[in-house]
Amino acid sequence: MKIRSIVIGSLLVASSMTTTYAGLDIANIAEDNSVSLTLNMDEKRFGITGGCNTIMGGFEIDHLDNFVAARNLATTLMACSEPLESMSTRINSFLENHPKVVRQDNNLFLVGTIAEEPTSVYMPVVLDQGQYKDIKAEIYERIFIYVSNEKIACPSNPEAKCLQIRTDKNEPWKPFEGIIEGFSPEEGIAYRLRLKEYNKGTENQRWVYDMAVEQEIVQ
Repeated sequence: MKIRSIVIGSLLVASSMTTTYAGLDIANIAEDNSVSLTLNMDEKRFGITGGCNTIMGGFEIDHLDNFVAARNLATTLMACSEPLESMSTRINSFLENHPKVVRQDNNLFLVGTIAEEPTSVYMPVVLDQGQYKDIKAEIYERIFIYVSNEKIACPSNPEAKCLQIRTDKNEPWKPFEGIIEGFSPEEGIAYRLRLKEYNKGTENQRWVYDMAVEQEIVQ
């Protein structure tokens, strides 16, 4: 997704839901918007999901709003497809180049560069715990769901394909027509996910991907 921007002083605010610099059109680091960085400001820890494996570690944000990841980062150890492996390589390069923390309204992003790529990209930031400047983390509940390796026709639109989910492995699968933010399932893989549920029981309820607790290739 490309984004148009307008200048406000040294900061450029996009007409879409992001922020950029230097009058450039900035693309999301992932075309499917599956990659995001979660910040715990209380413990100065972060995690990135959406590549092959979750990347975790400490960080600092310097006086110029540059995001500086710790040198020794941890990662989960799951086997992944080549496209996801490639995304993880791009994410690591993005971090090594110390992207800048950019704010638009109450939304946070990292904007930076990747080695051997000519243009800047952005990565959405989710504030998980604590506060960044005057932006406070939203309250959420953690929930767990199972996701089938097979999609089915959506009840409201048979031409579209929907995930099948359940909360208990002994329950029948149910079609899910909503969105799990930050989750991009691979074909043929079944998952057990840990999610963040915001605004439970309201019209603004939403699910955000936290981590894959289990995943299995189903033949």
